[in-house]
Amino acid sequence: HRDLHSFPTRRSSDLFILCAGGPYLESAYVVVRLLRHYGATLPIEIWHAGEDEIPPWARPALIEHGVTLHDVMDYCENRPLKQMRGFPIKTAAILNTRLREVMFIDADCFPVRNLEFLFETQEYKENRAIFFPDYQRHLLLPDKPVWQHVGMPYNGDTEFETGLLLFDKVSCWKALNLAEWMNLGSEFWYQHAMGDKDTFYLAWRKLNQSYFLAPNCSRIPTVLSRHYWLGKKHLRSEEHTSELQSLTNL
Repeated sequence: HRDLHSFPTRRSSDLFILCAGGPYLESAYVVVRLLRHYGATLPIEIWHAGEDEIPPWARPALIEHGVTLHDVMDYCENRPLKQMRGFPIKTAAILNTRLREVMFIDADCFPVRNLEFLFETQEYKENRAIFFPDYQRHLLLPDKPVWQHVGMPYNGDTEFETGLLLFDKVSCWKALNLAEWMNLGSEFWYQHAMGDKDTFYLAWRKLNQSYFLAPNCSRIPTVLSRHYWLGKKHLRSEEHTSELQSLTNL
């Protein structure tokens, strides 16, 4: 049982979360430096699995930029270390951070502008969750057994790409816990879903939880960004539309 009332309700409870350890720490450090370079002032947490994932250089280098480090194993003592060094760490970290409104960024998703404006968009305020689209369907296809397992029909929805997502944990608490339950059973669910990304979609849809799906994107070969939003679909606010289109545009 988790108490919803334990979460702060102030706007100052926004933060960035990354999951990184071992070989991903260098790229996470670059993400942190980019966020600070572009003027982001929100707290940044990096979650890892086991103290041996944090080399000697990392702690002082990250703390210098206002990052706090958190070992997910302190909260998941009964879960295998190997599991928590994979996709399941994402939902566990988001659930266990003490702050309420969360923007998760993959350690290899490099911003080229301040992302904090996303918390101020009308789409976020109305839906309390923003997800971004994947460039193609992977495992959530027609006639796959996953639809029988979740008790829902295939309906052709765009798959999520969860290298970047944000939501209000209190508003989305039940859906987030359902996604965490699926990741807890990753040995089963990952046979039918592509890691954590599909568990978010399945959980949000199963519980009819509101979300906004950002504009379509496609991948481009660049060191600095995995995505470029084409802007075929626009946010209703013209100001935020241009901001979202330039989110990862070099």
